[in-house]
Amino acid sequence: MSLKLNSISNEIFVSHKGNQTAGISRDDLIAGGRLVAMEYAGRMSNQVRKNNEYQPVLKDQLTYATMAKGHKEKLMMFCAACAYAQQGKQPPSSYQEVVNDVSLQRNGTFLATMAGVVREVITPLLPYTIANAGGMLLEMTTVPMGQTKEITIHSNDIFLFEDSAPGANRSASTNYLYDGTVTLNPHWYTANATIKWYQMVANDTDIGWYYNAIMAGMYSKIMALYTQAIYIVLNCHPLHQIQINRHQFRVVCDNI
Repeated sequence: MSLKLNSISNEIFVSHKGNQTAGISRDDLIAGGRLVAMEYAGRMSNQVRKNNEYQPVLKDQLTYATMAKGHKEKLMMFCAACAYAQQGKQPPSSYQEVVNDVSLQRNGTFLATMAGVVREVITPLLPYTIANAGGMLLEMTTVPMGQTKEITIHSNDIFLFEDSAPGANRSASTNYLYDGTVTLNPHWYTANATIKWYQMVANDTDIGWYYNAIMAGMYSKIMALYTQAIYIVLNCHPLHQIQINRHQFRVVCDNI
């Protein structure tokens, strides 16, 4: 089944108000961040494709912008509060205090706290976002961490009917149907990024864009592997004699 943004379980957007620091719930940040990231991805998809395939949860752009701004400010204040607690300092009283404290740019606790929240925001959304962007070119599926996925590939052949005379079926070409099982193994990928403090924190940067920049990078990597696999298939034979057979399908799937 193809994964769609509107088919994401509502459970990942539920917060139990736990893990509070300075009156801000980490659970709220994660649930709210997921909604912001999904809304941004869905609205941009509709805009690019000029359709309404994604049905927004937030009623209009202003509602989205207000929520995204509030989420970013609470996220930064939460991370700053965790960093200050390590130093024996009081939590920030305002978002502007966080903006003015440039020491947070290199504070390990601040960055690690933000990275942890961001990871939990985008992880469950990633397969849906990539599937939505890939359209009919690819299909995403999910498996528990560390497990492999077996898929069955059916022959793309159809029966070939030829001109013949009654009883002359022995002279016709032989048709062969088959299927094969391919095991897909997970691979680790890493991205090293630098974010400008005043551009991301001080300015009114849309944090939905930030979340989706990370997911778009993973989509770009997967599409590069997809393109490379197709290139391998096309170069197995001259273009006028391309035959997509079982072996070549394994090349595609193993590389993806």
